[in-house]
Amino acid sequence: ADLLTGDLGMDLANATSDQLGIARKVTITNNSTMIVADPSTKPEIRARIDQLKKDIAETDSAYLSEKLAIRIAKLSGGVAIIK
Repeated sequence: ADLLTGDLGMDLANATSDQLGIARKVTITNNSTMIVADPSTKPEIRARIDQLKKDIAETDSAYLSEKLAIRIAKLSGGVAIIK
């Protein structure tokens, strides 16, 4: 899935199914959205985690390193919560 943002001139109305991605389950409440990864996306998630680990190894910023480690933990769990 791609991040769709008006800042980049992208609009949900013009998005393709490839840009939206797939999920096994999506739960939406008034305060948050929970997305559970589809098992078929595991290789893509693994590749993203590997890239984030490389990014951590290459950065000198403790702040960025911590943020990337948090992102890895969230991806490893297969669940994303958006508030």
